[in-house]
Amino acid sequence: MKKPKVKTKFLQLAIEPELKVSLFEKARERGISLSEATRQALAVWAGFDAGFWKLVKGLSAKHGVEPTEMIQILVHDRLAENEAQTEVWETGLERPFMFQRNSDGVVLGLHDFDWRKEFYNLKKTTERQRHIEGQQRQGCPISEDDEKFLEARHELERQQIARSRRLADRGEGAKVRSFWGDEDEPERDGSK
Repeated sequence: MKKPKVKTKFLQLAIEPELKVSLFEKARERGISLSEATRQALAVWAGFDAGFWKLVKGLSAKHGVEPTEMIQILVHDRLAENEAQTEVWETGLERPFMFQRNSDGVVLGLHDFDWRKEFYNLKKTTERQRHIEGQQRQGCPISEDDEKFLEARHELERQQIARSRRLADRGEGAKVRSFWGDEDEPERDGSK
């Protein structure tokens, strides 16, 4: 069977000699051609959306490192945290990688960043609340900022409880739908 002919497009690049040498060395380390290394590098860069690249550039400028170094630092930090968790606790309790998918594939960009930030804000808020309440239980003094924070959290919790009660009174409580293991049917309203 004959392979279909694909028209190749050529792209000429003017780059510094040091970058060309670096690309050539990286390609040789990986056992690929300079052209293939360049295609892979361009594909990675083209895969970053503008919002992500803006975040990386801002973070790298803040810390005085190159964007490519910042990306590696962030990935290394996360992977190292997971491996340390497993080694110290001797279990597979490492933090899973979270991502969302839609019909177009994995959701990236600022939408991805925003939902992650919302998730971690909730997590860190809960951690701070537990920490302050732990200090109070031990009889330790807490700062005025911590008192205000705790007061605002307790007020929000009271509002959420009141809202849940109103919904339950009207029969509009939350409906739980979740699959566990190899179940065929989701749980409904907390029962199977």
